[in-house]
Amino acid sequence: MGKGSLEVFKFSLYLAIPVGALWMATDPLKMRRLLESTKYVVYPPEGPRPPTGSLSEVRAHASARQAEKAAQTAAAAPAEPRQPGDANGVVGRWLGWGGPRSTTA
Repeated sequence: MGKGSLEVFKFSLYLAIPVGALWMATDPLKMRRLLESTKYVVYPPEGPRPPTGSLSEVRAHASARQAEKAAQTAAAAPAEPRQPGDANGVVGRWLGWGGPRSTTA
């Protein structure tokens, strides 16, 4: 006779879950609170918008950006040119491993 009470419990659970979900989803305040409490993605602040307008304006903007990047690259370039085998300032080492190359041929 214990199975009857289990069936009643399961039936009430099968009814209560969808009714509770419907009650939560139809209340805007509860739904907003639920969505704000479970933010998984934090978006970075929005950057500058790409130019809109005529083709000449877009090209002028692109050339200005290229000049800006070239200036940044020139400022960040090392004072001395690196040698072809230079990795992180260490000549003759492969990814920083091992000793220097022999200079004798």
